[in-house]
Formats: sequence, structure tokens, C-alpha cells
Amino acid sequence: MPESEFVLTLEGEKELLQKMDRLPPRIREAVGQKALLQSALLLERHIKTEKLSGQVLHVRSGRLRRSSSHRLEQIGQDLTARVGTNLVYARIHEFGGTITAKRATNLAIPTGIARTPAGVPRYTARQLIANPGVGGFTRTFFRHHKLYGVTRGGRVRAAFIRGLD
Repeated sequence: MPESEFVLTLEGEKELLQKMDRLPPRIREAVGQKALLQSALLLERHIKTEKLSGQVLHVRSGRLRRSSSHRLEQIGQDLTARVGTNLVYARIHEFGGTITAKRATNLAIPTGIARTPAGVPRYTARQLIANPGVGGFTRTFFRHHKLYGVTRGGRVRAAFIRGLD
């Protein structure tokens, strides 16, 4: 079972359904809607506090966590609760996928020195090649699918790794 799957188990389902059937339809719908809404709220809180606060994904900006929300939706005769986000990049975190270069032949994956503590790239490989000073280097060179920078003291540091297709 995938970790992202949410399973709600209801104990005493038969007895509950029998009692619900005795309620007037308007009240039965209101009770069902409230129970569904509470379940969606609990799931949303669980995702934000147990999955998107550093346990599964490292937090960079908190934007994914802030964008997570819930809504109730009428689909035909059924009322459905949806919990999720409208951010495009959430899908790759949830389902995985292949990342390919869009504007270049290869991907340039920044190493630790080319990233902030939050993991955000400080500069692109193109920027570093054009101006080695942005990374604190005097010059750059490629070797074995890596872009290296040379410091003023002559130290060689890998700044980017070329992703191969």
C-alpha cells in the first residue's frame, strides 16, 4: 500500500447506517457532510504536520505545505472530499517521474557548494561558466561529467554534475 493512501475505517458501520437511515434526509445529508468535512480536515492536517514538515520532503520555502487544502465536491449523487494542492511540482513528489533538460542538452545538477542551505541553486552552470567569480572561483573546467571551479588558492571543487539522458 502506498504511503500516500488514506484509509478511513469505520467501526459499527451497520449500526450507524441503520440509525442514519431513520433520520430525515436533510439531517442525514448534513451529518454526512459534516463527517466528510471533518475527515478531510484531519487528513489535511496530517499531511501538513506529518509529511510536509521535513519528515518526507525537506522544507525549502513552505509553499507546498501552505498550498495544501481541502474541498467538498458534489459528483452526481455523491459528495466527495478532495485534499491536495494546485502546485504543478507537487505531482512529481507524489508520483515520481523523469526530469529532463528543457533549454539545454543535459541537466546540470548543483552540488553542495552551488546550493544554499535550503537546497536552492545559488547560480546556474551557465552563469558560473560565464563568470566564475559568482562562485568564488578564478576559472572553471569540465572533467568526467562534472563542472569544476578553481579557487584563488588553487583548490578544485565540483560545482555541478552533468545529468546524462
